[in-house]
Amino acid sequence: MNTQREVFNKLFKEDKTELATQKIELGAIEDAIKEKQKEATILSNKANGYAANARDVSSSINRAESKYKEAKKSFEKFQSLEKEFNDELDNADKNYNIIKRDGFKALNDFDDANLELKKYGASIKGFKDNSKELLKADADWKSIPNKFKKIK
Repeated sequence: MNTQREVFNKLFKEDKTELATQKIELGAIEDAIKEKQKEATILSNKANGYAANARDVSSSINRAESKYKEAKKSFEKFQSLEKEFNDELDNADKNYNIIKRDGFKALNDFDDANLELKKYGASIKGFKDNSKELLKADADWKSIPNKFKKIK
């Protein structure tokens, strides 16, 4: 029986040793798992931060796109108004050339006729009003360079 006992004791001792070794290995694996879980949590937090940054990028791009469309629309409106502005100045130029070429001559002729009639005690009505209009148009025309600078 002693032999049997010795055999059993040796068998059970080896099992205990093997179980202790397995327990140590299991503990090391659990520690490694916990460490990987900590690393995963840190990486997850970083990823969440980067995701927030990504949302900020997308949001900023959307706002920039909206501002771009607004600026483009304003620029197109500017181009349209610039054309209308230039058309109006061209029209003013055309009319001023008529006044310059014919209007002041007619005003001088009118003035001469009015002076001639005054010798006989008569006058032509409307002379002052017409001359004021022509002189105002002349002054307005000459003020254009001061009123309008080149639009850049």
